[in-house]
Amino acid sequence: AAICAGSAWWISGQNSAGNLLPTLWFPLIPTGGLALGLVVWAIAFAPTIGIGNSICLYHLSREEGTGEAERERVFSVIRTAGTVGWIAVAFVEGWAKTAFPNVPVVEFAVSAIAAVLWAVASFLLPNTPPRSDAPDPLAFLKAFDLFKKVPGFTAFMIVSLVASVEFQFFYTLSGQFLGSLGVPESQIAPYKSTSQMAEVVSLAVLLPIALRKW
Repeated sequence: AAICAGSAWWISGQNSAGNLLPTLWFPLIPTGGLALGLVVWAIAFAPTIGIGNSICLYHLSREEGTGEAERERVFSVIRTAGTVGWIAVAFVEGWAKTAFPNVPVVEFAVSAIAAVLWAVASFLLPNTPPRSDAPDPLAFLKAFDLFKKVPGFTAFMIVSLVASVEFQFFYTLSGQFLGSLGVPESQIAPYKSTSQMAEVVSLAVLLPIALRKW
């Protein structure tokens, strides 16, 4: 969290995009500016997604007196809360663009403040040290059995791959598209958050119905 906060705050003041230079040993090497900050921030942030899910699922599995269906319902609520947070940040970002027009990359200034809050909140989580008695350190490989055991899982993964590829175009180009339609820059993030609003409906309403029915 500290690395994310520091790199995000540094990025927020950058006026140069920097460079990504191809080399013999590595495909791309960041040489400064926004590019270098983004690489540092991404390396620090990316693992937290899996870690956060693992901590959540670990403690849900230890809840006594709850069945699998109840744990799935609770995880659905927790996951929906994350999406609601995404929507809230979009509106905070829109406000920040208007309130602090002289900050070059205000999105990362908001990210830096959020990372500090995230670091403080981490101390309030239950103590979850890495397990030293894990029976199988390669247990994640068992997930590949789902391709054989769960009907439709292969189709689900293919659709997920296609959707993930499409998302990158949405994240990268939708802001430019909305700007070309005359949407003010400070309102682009709230406009884009409508996709997360649809996700809330899916997770909070449609998913519980689907779990009960199927």
